[in-house]
Amino acid sequence: MNKTATILCPLCHDRVDKLLYRFHLDSERQVIEKIREQNPGWSEQDGVCSRCVDFYHTELVMQQRILPGIGPHYPIRSVDDFVILPTGLRLDADQRFTGKGVTICFIDSGFYPHPDLTAHKNRIKIILDIPNNRSLAKVSPNGGNLEGAVASLWHGTMTSVVCAGDGYLSKGLYKGIACDAELVLLKVSEVSPPAGGGDLEGAGKITTANMVKALQWVLEHHGEYGIRIVNMSICDDEAISYKQSEVDRLAEQLIEEGVVILAAVGND
Repeated sequence: MNKTATILCPLCHDRVDKLLYRFHLDSERQVIEKIREQNPGWSEQDGVCSRCVDFYHTELVMQQRILPGIGPHYPIRSVDDFVILPTGLRLDADQRFTGKGVTICFIDSGFYPHPDLTAHKNRIKIILDIPNNRSLAKVSPNGGNLEGAVASLWHGTMTSVVCAGDGYLSKGLYKGIACDAELVLLKVSEVSPPAGGGDLEGAGKITTANMVKALQWVLEHHGEYGIRIVNMSICDDEAISYKQSEVDRLAEQLIEEGVVILAAVGND
């Protein structure tokens, strides 16, 4: 018997898997006060579903007049005007800091020149294919077809756009915190996209050797391109101590040069 099917949220009366009963953050306390204001008979012991928490949190944000400021060309009139909270709003980012004048280097599986990086202003300085030691096709103003969009390109495209996209396709609503930053994109997957497009079985394999090549390139060219941040949301194929790791040695050298290194938690 599935007991979760009988759980009803006391506010929206939707069937849910679980209810929330504990609230700790100051922002959550404000949500609780808002719920009590509109539902006098409710108490924390009754619980509430996560969707209702998001709903009342959004109401608070709208009252504080934060939502209209995140997308000047996007007609936000109610909580139903978007499905997912924009990154800057969810993280309470300071809108004065947009990455302007900063170049971020992404070392990832592959990249596609997404319109959020190119259409309004092409902020991609260069895209390099590290395993094949070549510069990839120049980016067209509207985000051109970079030798075919294949599966191996999605991860690097995602990380770069989440970080630095300007929200072009969403009329300014979904933009990254570093929406004015310029980019250097280093593709380190072994398999190159086929000329005619389409998917490849096993595309996107990343080796330690290619990560080392990418970091060595950054060490030699960071001054030329003004690179101040390197993002590596990937892992190599050598689970060894940092004392023997060439990746770690190069990362330390870049740090000594004043370059900030970011590596995703959970990757080897």
